[in-house]
Amino acid sequence: MKYVLLFIIFISHLNVKSQNYLPGKITFLNGVQDSGRIEKKSWLTNPKRIKFQDKLGNEKFFTSSDLESFEVGSYRYKRAVVKIDQYSIDIFDKFSGKDTTIIDTVFLKVLVSGIPLNLYQYVDFKSHYYISTDSSGIEELIYRINNYTYHDQIQKIKSIVWTENLTNMVRNMNYNEKEITRFVRNANTYTKYNEDASLKFKERFSFFAGGGIAYQTLKFESSPAFNYRRLNFSNSTAPIISAGLDFFFLKNETHLAFRMQLSYYSFKTTGEFSIPSQRLDGKYIIHQNNLIPSFGLSYNIVHSPDFKLYAAGNVAICISNYKENSFILKDSQTGVTNLSTPVIFSEKWIAFPIQLGCMFNKHFDVRLSFLAAGTFLESPAVSESGLKSSFQLLYRF
Repeated sequence: MKYVLLFIIFISHLNVKSQNYLPGKITFLNGVQDSGRIEKKSWLTNPKRIKFQDKLGNEKFFTSSDLESFEVGSYRYKRAVVKIDQYSIDIFDKFSGKDTTIIDTVFLKVLVSGIPLNLYQYVDFKSHYYISTDSSGIEELIYRINNYTYHDQIQKIKSIVWTENLTNMVRNMNYNEKEITRFVRNANTYTKYNEDASLKFKERFSFFAGGGIAYQTLKFESSPAFNYRRLNFSNSTAPIISAGLDFFFLKNETHLAFRMQLSYYSFKTTGEFSIPSQRLDGKYIIHQNNLIPSFGLSYNIVHSPDFKLYAAGNVAICISNYKENSFILKDSQTGVTNLSTPVIFSEKWIAFPIQLGCMFNKHFDVRLSFLAAGTFLESPAVSESGLKSSFQLLYRF
């Protein structure tokens, strides 16, 4: 019976000892990691050292001079050099105004790890809470009796997307783990939601601007009673500039987009004809400036992160003014010239541009455009044909 009792006591001792060890992982200052078991007793304060048991059963003590961090069970501790406020929280002690902070290298317990806020806890004779962001170091939230310094510290954090609910939470927040943790988690959630929503909305816009060459040909068609059809117009090339935006209908920049664009170019051409039998020479001079707002749909035929091939169809309202629109007839024998009635041109006319292009390196857009239909002539007896096109290189922001 004596031996049975001793055996039970021995087994119980081993069981209690094994329960003090939990699965853990340590990270050394040089970044090397090791897995094993860590002795975790009821830590009323943050541990200054830990007892680590490797996979072979070897045991060793480590401190903040050895480790960058360690994990035991569901808890994580991080090494940090911090200021620690030693001011008493006894309500009968009056604050003297003297600096009561010390600087020490300790293991902070990680309460919340997130974006933009991280929250840590350090416990000695009282609880200390520390906060950090991606752009700032670890700062202690200062607590004084009847003094809410930590409220002001938190409200100065600019990386939080502040809402009325968060502001009210800070104003009513007590200095304890539950309430500060709840605020930090909510702040991270609100900030991430707003940043994601803002980013996704911005990603649905693609602004572009650039320029190139506009190329245009012209041919008048008319009945034999008119001489317009005899005119042989020169081809025109001129600079063109454009700017606009694509708005993608769905998230993540899908294939279909609504496109708005504004372009400007100038069209100059001269048409001539000669009728020797009638001793008649003719010259028609056109100088047209065009401002072309358009809107329509663009579809990515090939769609990948670094390359897109697209086709677009637009409706354009062309606004034109004419620096010159003159028709000159000349007697080839006498040299006498007369101004004939020119064709009536419209100052506003509808056109239907078709665009083919490709985008590469996320920023560059090479585009070929054609006016599939649309005319600036108002004279019913005269029509026009020809090619209205442009080739442009645009940059996307």
